[in-house]
Formats: sequence, structure tokens, C-alpha cells
Amino acid sequence: GSGVNSSSAAIELVGDQIVVSAVNGSNGRIASSGQLTIRPLTSGTTIGIGEATGTLQLPSSYFSTNFSDGFSNIIIGSDTQTGHITANTFTIRDNMTFKSSGNLTLGGNVKLNGQSITLDDRITLVESGGVFSGATGSITTTRNLSNLSDANVAGLGALITTTANLGSTIITRTHGNQTTVPGGKSILRSYSISPGNNTGLDASLVFNYRDAELNGLTEANIGLFKSIDGGSTFTSVGGTLNSTANTLSIGGLDGFAPLSNSSATAGAFLS
Repeated sequence: GSGVNSSSAAIELVGDQIVVSAVNGSNGRIASSGQLTIRPLTSGTTIGIGEATGTLQLPSSYFSTNFSDGFSNIIIGSDTQTGHITANTFTIRDNMTFKSSGNLTLGGNVKLNGQSITLDDRITLVESGGVFSGATGSITTTRNLSNLSDANVAGLGALITTTANLGSTIITRTHGNQTTVPGGKSILRSYSISPGNNTGLDASLVFNYRDAELNGLTEANIGLFKSIDGGSTFTSVGGTLNSTANTLSIGGLDGFAPLSNSSATAGAFLS
């Protein structure tokens, strides 16, 4: 179709194939300060972003050009979506939400660019050929959690074990340097885990990271640091390093707080 301009109204594009282009004098752009939703007509239809595999194709040019910067949120998929979503490299300029009971698979690296990525309570992130990264921005999900065993919630890379009922739990992953850890430098990955029930958990956590996130730190020296004041200060909580698997593990957690990891002169984070 042609361009769509709306000052603040929500816009929804529905179809198993969608084409946005400049025709009949339009600029082929869709613009609003409201929400943009893009969903297949058929719930099982797969979605491909940035020339990735999928029946509903959303080329990278849509996100860099056709979808004007300024949407309050761009939703891909729906509450009934079952088809997988696959994304290669594309430009994120607005907050985004991905909805499906399938996977969100990254085949290319995607910069957060200061935006918030929300994964609904069903989708699983698979960073196989690419990853989310960026000094600013976040990836977050909210799930009802209980009785977990090494659960990689939403595929974010924080594996939780506990027999407790955590209730509604918000898990957020970021990739900026935590400058308030000892030494003023952390690895480029942090988690904030905020359960509805955050006491008496006797939980354990496995913190996954990538070599590319070490941020110049000596891997053998990194450990976990915890903040209970929103990241203003951090306290070392140790952790067991497995540099082959790129994990830091810790048990006996009564509750969670923002968590990062750092070395004796630098950093990682759990909150």
C-alpha cells in the first residue's frame, strides 16, 4: 500500500503478505506518535524481518525508512500468533514488542539504540546467528514463575532454579557498562530480576555472558555483584566461574536484586 500519516492514532497492518511502497505520489511512509501493530492474518504465519526467512516479509528498509521514527511502540505478532519470528540485522528506532508462542530467532546482530524490547509472556529469544546489544536500551519480559529448574526464562540467558512461587516476575537484560561497580567497569551484560515474591526463595542463578561482552576485563577475575539501591552501589556476591561455558553461577539467594559481574578491578551485575 501507500503511505499512512496519523498524528497520534494507533495503526494496525494485518495480512500474511504486506507491501509498503511509494505509489500515486505518496512517500510510502507510515507515521504516527501512537502504536504500530503488524500481525499476520493467519496466526501460524511465520514472520521474517530484515530479509530473514518468513512468509510475512518485513524488509530492513521498512524499519529504516518506511516506518517513520516516532511510534510509541511497534508490535510484531499478536496474542494468538503461533508462527516463529526470525530477524536479521535491522534498525531499531522505536520501542518494540514481539508476540508469539514460537521463537524470536536472531540471524544477525541488532543494536538496541536506546529502545526497549519487550518479549511477551510466551515467546522465546534464540540468539543463534546474532545477538541484541548496545550501550543503552533493554530487553524485558514479564512472566508468572514458580518451581523452576534451570529455567532460561524467555531465552534471556539468566537460568533460575527455585521451588518457590515467584509470582509475576520482571526480567530485564541490558548491555551497558555499569560504572558504579568496583573499578568502574563491568562486562557488557546485566540482569535485573524483580519477582512479586522476593523473599525466602533459596534460589540459584546461572548468569550467561559472551566473550564479546567482557569489555576488556580479565575473564578469570570476574565475579557477580549485587545492588539493592537501583545500581548506585554494588556489593560482591562471588559466584562460580566456568570460562569454557561462559557462565557465573550462584546459589542460596534469598531474593533477587540487580546483578552484574566485574573483576577485582572492573565488573558483572545481578539485581
